[in-house]
Amino acid sequence: MRYYTVEQLNDAAARFQSAHQDFLKHILIVASTLLAILTAFPVSPEAGIRVRILFLVSLLLLLLGILGGSVALYAATHLRKRIFERVKEQIQNHMGQMSDETISENPLKIFSVCEKAAYVCLMLALLSLTSYAVLFSL
Repeated sequence: MRYYTVEQLNDAAARFQSAHQDFLKHILIVASTLLAILTAFPVSPEAGIRVRILFLVSLLLLLLGILGGSVALYAATHLRKRIFERVKEQIQNHMGQMSDETISENPLKIFSVCEKAAYVCLMLALLSLTSYAVLFSL
C-alpha cells in the first residue's frame, strides 16, 4: 500500500481541478462557436415546420448547454479559490506546519446540477442537429 503526503494529495487535487476547468473551457468554446455558426445561417423558407422546430430546439439546447457550462466553470473557479484560501488560512494558523487533514471543498449542489444539465443539453443538441441535418437533406 502506498501512502501519500498532504502535499501530494493537494497537488493531485489541484491538477484534477485544473484539468476539469480546461475541459469545461474547451467545451464552451466549441459550443459557442457552433452556436455562432448556426445563427449565421438561417433556415430556408422551403424547409418544413418540423425542420424549423428542430432547428430551434437545437439552438435552445445549445444555449442551455452553454449557460450550464458557464455556471459549472464559475463553480470550478470559485471552488479552487476557496481551497486556496483554506490552505492559506491553515498555513497561517499552524505557522508553517501542515496538519494531516486533507483540504477539500465540495461544490454546492446547484453547481453540480448545472454541470450535469450542461452535458445533457449539449449531447441532446448534437443529436437534434444530426436529426436536423438528416431531415433537411430529405
